[in-house]
Amino acid sequence: MLPPLLFALPALCVPAQQSGCATIERFLDDYRAGKVQLDEARLGELRARVTDLRIAWSIDSSQQRASAACLLDLLAVTLDPASAYESTTPRAQLRQMLLDVFAQHASAELDRFLSREVLSMAQSQPLPRRLAALALLVRKPSPGVMLALLQATRDPDERLRSLALEGLSGWPDTGVHGLFLGLLENSRENASLRAAEAHFTRVKLGAGTPEERRLEPLVRADIARGDWRAATRAIQLSRALDDTSAMPLLIPALEHWQRRAEAGLQSLRILRELERSLEERTGFGLAFDVNAWRAAWAAASAGTRPPRAAAAVPRTQAGFFALEIWSDRVTFVIDRSGSMSDVMKGPEARTRWREAVAQLLQCVRGLEQGSRFNVVLFHDIAQPWKEELVPVTAENLAELGRWLDMTPGGSTALKAGIERGLLASGAKERSGERRLSEADTFVLLCDGATNEGVGWVAPFLERVQTVSRTRFHGVQIGTSGDGALEALARGSTGQFLRIEG
Repeated sequence: MLPPLLFALPALCVPAQQSGCATIERFLDDYRAGKVQLDEARLGELRARVTDLRIAWSIDSSQQRASAACLLDLLAVTLDPASAYESTTPRAQLRQMLLDVFAQHASAELDRFLSREVLSMAQSQPLPRRLAALALLVRKPSPGVMLALLQATRDPDERLRSLALEGLSGWPDTGVHGLFLGLLENSRENASLRAAEAHFTRVKLGAGTPEERRLEPLVRADIARGDWRAATRAIQLSRALDDTSAMPLLIPALEHWQRRAEAGLQSLRILRELERSLEERTGFGLAFDVNAWRAAWAAASAGTRPPRAAAAVPRTQAGFFALEIWSDRVTFVIDRSGSMSDVMKGPEARTRWREAVAQLLQCVRGLEQGSRFNVVLFHDIAQPWKEELVPVTAENLAELGRWLDMTPGGSTALKAGIERGLLASGAKERSGERRLSEADTFVLLCDGATNEGVGWVAPFLERVQTVSRTRFHGVQIGTSGDGALEALARGSTGQFLRIEG
């Protein structure tokens, strides 16, 4: 009896496939019209229909295109950028299930369908379906889909262009290098510049190649200027250069920023980034000692063993809990919600608020000479201490201590605290207008889930990070956070620390 039954299965799967697609299409129509939500009950129904399609696709390959198109349309509604860091919501669960289905059926044939018959067909395929196809293709781009991705970078839709650039970022191809070099030279679009920078942190250009000769002047122009934002970008771009091109830029830049430090100007974050870049290239640990770096590189260039240098080790940096703060322009954004009255675990039995205040004052005292700082508290609203950064002085520390002598209360408006911190960290022009944040580093502390959740973080970083280049470090007290601090730190190359509380 088995052979006839097996022979009948392909025919039996067609109604299941049609029924599954019909149910999904009805849901999508109602969802787009705002008539239904993607909740737990709806998720259960969609799971069953996705399973029907998965079985139909597995049994009868002729159903591939119809099933894939239906599942792409469903995947599209789970790809909201605001949900990028979700992992347990119904939307995130459905997204992962759909990704698993496409991963199970991954093949060159599927890639061709997604790239040629969906992504590249702007006139006949709906934009959400094309976005979903692109989201699948960029997960593991292959040479066979590169042309479609390159074509998508010129699409009228900004989100599709951005996703295509993200997928090409890091691809070791001269055409892709040329694309991103062109963006660095000409584009003012944040998403394009972010993707170009990410690309050149992941690839290595051959010494003396045309691509390296185009990138080197871009790095040279910005790495030793007084603009810390331009310098951080140039240091990242320099990762793509060969040692013979990069080292003659990095060492003089270290000297330039060292002179700025000696003059009391903003420099510590850049010095640290230059030091780490030099260490990654050479394996040497020579701190900020320019002469030691010059001697070591001269010896290495001559093919001899670099001399052992008695390099000056930088002073121990100011710490906030266990974070080292490599910055001389810092804004602290501290939770003052009601739960900060809870008692910390440990022998001293201080409240979370008192421990945070003690750590903050200790950290500020340890900042480098010439440092400037500010503090913003957040609860139901954001509450800045000052309207701009101020120097670390005994008078300012005493005033800050008196200001912090308050009782916690209210909710946890982290987003408002950060936005207010960015405003209160920019020095004023003579006209009274406020510049971009003077603070290159924000230190965030929170002890629970925030009012806004995590969904705002990805769009926020996409919107401001290319311009502001602020680094966010996060300290989470306890285990009830919602992922916002981790996402901010990860998206800005900052550190994240969770402590018992």
